[in-house]
Amino acid sequence: LSHQSTFTRVLLVKYLEQTCVLKQVRLDRQDEGDRRRARLTLAHEVSMRRHFAHPGIQPVQAVFEDGGKAYIQSEYHRQGSLVQWLSSPPQSRQRQLQRRAELSGSSRRAYEIQSVFYNIARTLEYLHSRGECHGDLSPHNVLLHQDDRPVLINFDYRRGGDDGADCGVGADLQPWAAPERFDKSRFDKNKKHGTKRQRAAGDMWSFGAMLLTAMYDVDCSDTAKVSRVLFAEPKLGGVRIPSRGNERLRDLLWRLLRTDPSERMSVSEALEHPYFRVSAAADLFEQRNVIGIDTKRRMLEARMASFGRSRHAFEIRTKRSDIVLGVLSRLHEVNRFEMLKPFKVHYTDYKAQDEGGLYWDLMTEVFVRMFEPQHGLFECVVDDGDAPADGATYLPDPKCERMKDLRSVGKLLLRTIVDNLPVPCRLAPSVFKFLVGQRPTLADLERYDATQARNLSRLLRMENVESLGLDFSDVTESGDSSNNGSSSSNNSSTRLVTDANKHEYVDMYVQHTLVGRRRRQLNAIREGFRTINLDIVLSYFGGDDLRHMVCGVSELNAADIVAQLTFRGFSERSSTPGLLRAYVLSLSQDNLRRFLRLVTSKRALPAGGLGRHIIVQQCHDLSKLPVGHTCTFTIDMPDYQHEELLRNKMDTALANVDASGVDYV
Repeated sequence: LSHQSTFTRVLLVKYLEQTCVLKQVRLDRQDEGDRRRARLTLAHEVSMRRHFAHPGIQPVQAVFEDGGKAYIQSEYHRQGSLVQWLSSPPQSRQRQLQRRAELSGSSRRAYEIQSVFYNIARTLEYLHSRGECHGDLSPHNVLLHQDDRPVLINFDYRRGGDDGADCGVGADLQPWAAPERFDKSRFDKNKKHGTKRQRAAGDMWSFGAMLLTAMYDVDCSDTAKVSRVLFAEPKLGGVRIPSRGNERLRDLLWRLLRTDPSERMSVSEALEHPYFRVSAAADLFEQRNVIGIDTKRRMLEARMASFGRSRHAFEIRTKRSDIVLGVLSRLHEVNRFEMLKPFKVHYTDYKAQDEGGLYWDLMTEVFVRMFEPQHGLFECVVDDGDAPADGATYLPDPKCERMKDLRSVGKLLLRTIVDNLPVPCRLAPSVFKFLVGQRPTLADLERYDATQARNLSRLLRMENVESLGLDFSDVTESGDSSNNGSSSSNNSSTRLVTDANKHEYVDMYVQHTLVGRRRRQLNAIREGFRTINLDIVLSYFGGDDLRHMVCGVSELNAADIVAQLTFRGFSERSSTPGLLRAYVLSLSQDNLRRFLRLVTSKRALPAGGLGRHIIVQQCHDLSKLPVGHTCTFTIDMPDYQHEELLRNKMDTALANVDASGVDYV
């Protein structure tokens, strides 16, 4: 049922028509210290499961020894472990249809997963309140009754003994183990909290890791993928939570998956978190996830079709060297009818003919460059220690008075979804929420200012907050706590922050930082975005949906791009097609985006996919670099035949693609 660890493994056995679970503990180790720890492991497991009579802890049926190994016998549940339960297929077509409307990508519905994890948390609360912990929590060590009730198995002494002994991280636990398990010296400063509290904090990391993989369709059996997801960005002070989906879930995960155990939420706090106190069904409505993103995209396409599109082009003439101000000024007076025309681009300082690719290049370049400081439109928090791996996010600069330019930014955002054209947009998630009328949360502040978000999270965990001397004066000067225009509470700005109102203070701080300080600038962007009235359709969109439409698929899949490659002019004996496929599969995310831009002028895939093949056309001069024709999604490539030659030529082409590297004819 689970991977083998140092002393133990869990087996599924059948004897005399009875199926049961056996935990095997090896007592025949050669080293005396290993034999002692194995015996303690056995004693601890039996003691825990016999002493604590709780419906969430698997009881012991029998204990016996055979051939230098001890066995603990338990009842088998046909639904198997949490890994098997999550991957079990839907039972009906109706269930498949319901599943599409929900956050979870697994075969289980969101409310089912929520219920199972609530019961796991209740069991952990029972253990932690008695000074114990599980110490080996993973999807393999959770079994499911027929009624979906979870029970915990496989407690280990080496991960939960009173002396705090720990023999390292076993293979079964490694992807789910808290960071301090790999390097305890990093957290010596936290020993004042006691070893029991530290071990309980380790359980909470494992609980959060399991919940993240369950709700975001990460294959629990793929330990390498789980490790990449959980430990991709340790410098953020926690795991990078996916930007899509349930806000309450994202906030809970953010509080659970902190690399510093002293900042990690306890199980009692987790059970009181809004994620477990609000039903998944209510969340579907609140987060506008009742219908899936594909259905929303089709609704948007139908709405656009109802307007009709003019065949007459709207010409944009600008210098490529001054592309941001040139494009924004050209869009100042553009009305609804002109926004529905195809855009035709003419660079006055660059010789090229626009057959579609030049427009794609213009949109990409504008969104790449508009966030540069010299334009004075946006600001970001500069903090190298906490900057996300994919770069900082930006908000409108509250000092910016160029409202016409900001309205043009809104029009450009509108064009990206009108044309289903993904762009490298670095706007913070809270901007997209503002455009569709949703409130930002503490998790959104983390994507903009991780340091301040972490400070606020610490504030929420503190007791006797009054001693800090904080008041509401720094969050009420704009008099708002919502991007929807609802009034804030009529409290004095000099009101002190206390334990009773600290959650209100944090919420108002988030609203003020992300919206209140820059409301005029955000309103200007929204005014431009509403040049074409899409309010009826966008009322079904959440901020994450809109961001997905504007930015496209956030992480490129090399296999999907390779599947779109079609080769012309190459002989059947040529090795070049195979070499190019292997090269693309080996590319990093940054170079995948460069390859996509070389061929299509896009740096991301549209929400509905690329929609056409990429043609690789043979040319005959082996000395030439590959050349992309973005209007036709074609790349001219000599028949290199040799892996090293192809790799060198492609590396050179991709290294120059951000400067030019494409042909727009």
